[in-house]
Amino acid sequence: DHHQVHYALDPERNAQIAERHWAGSPSRELGPHNGLPNDAAASHPRAPVRMPTLETERLTLRPLRLSDADAYFEMRQAEELNRFSVHPPIDSLAEAGRVLALLETRVQERTLHIWAMVRRGESNLVGAIGLPRFDAVNRTTSLSYELRRDAWGRGLMGEAARAVIDYAFRELNVVRIQGEVDPANE
Repeated sequence: DHHQVHYALDPERNAQIAERHWAGSPSRELGPHNGLPNDAAASHPRAPVRMPTLETERLTLRPLRLSDADAYFEMRQAEELNRFSVHPPIDSLAEAGRVLALLETRVQERTLHIWAMVRRGESNLVGAIGLPRFDAVNRTTSLSYELRRDAWGRGLMGEAARAVIDYAFRELNVVRIQGEVDPANE
């Protein structure tokens, strides 16, 4: 089965979402791709993944780092964010560090592409955006994001999403990006 859904932090939720989203989906070979951007894919098929930095008018999208643990933990404390998250709340700074280390592992396994969102010229994390269900064989992915509550309503996520979607189609050769919404999340 080429369709895999990865929610490594909550295996039970992973199974529920896998059933809901992929049941009955067709699986087809679309050609090889190893999860690296076009220029790196040809020359380094198993090289460590180096997430590129993407720039928008107001944001820098850079790789998440373990040094983001404090800001990531703080962001994930917001009840409004956790209410619609597929992941359980983060209960400690140590757990935030473990989550960031797990995300880095998934980047290296080529099952995830994820960026920290920071305002240009600053270093404080305002959110994270990524492609969590990257399937190199079928060249598909989904889009996922989290944004600090104090950054809502400013168009930052749309700006970041445009950059990541462009990167996914242009550099990762995806043919489909799936987005999911919860109608209760207004």
